[in-house]
Amino acid sequence: KQMKRLSQYFSEQEWIKTNYKSAPDLSAKAKAFVESGGRGSCVQCHGGGFMGDKSSIPRISNQNFAYLNKTMLDYKSKARNNAAAMSSLIASYPENDIEALVDYLAGY
Repeated sequence: KQMKRLSQYFSEQEWIKTNYKSAPDLSAKAKAFVESGGRGSCVQCHGGGFMGDKSSIPRISNQNFAYLNKTMLDYKSKARNNAAAMSSLIASYPENDIEALVDYLAGY
């Protein structure tokens, strides 16, 4: 109950811009992948601006690079298993595609 109240509070706060600058080559690769609809495109769940739904689907745009990278790799290795669809999707991505995707999203 307390965690729900805490997550509700933080979901209502203004997003702090990270000012992360994506690498042009990685960003172009990931952007093309996402825009093509890729394997289970991110926008299907996280929305066109990758903003999530402020409840069970998290915002992934302008997310901290290190946090997002660790999260994606944890899904890939099954160290994080709170979203089965995410785990099975990310498991199919090579790590260099994950790096490009994280770079793109961190700077989006």
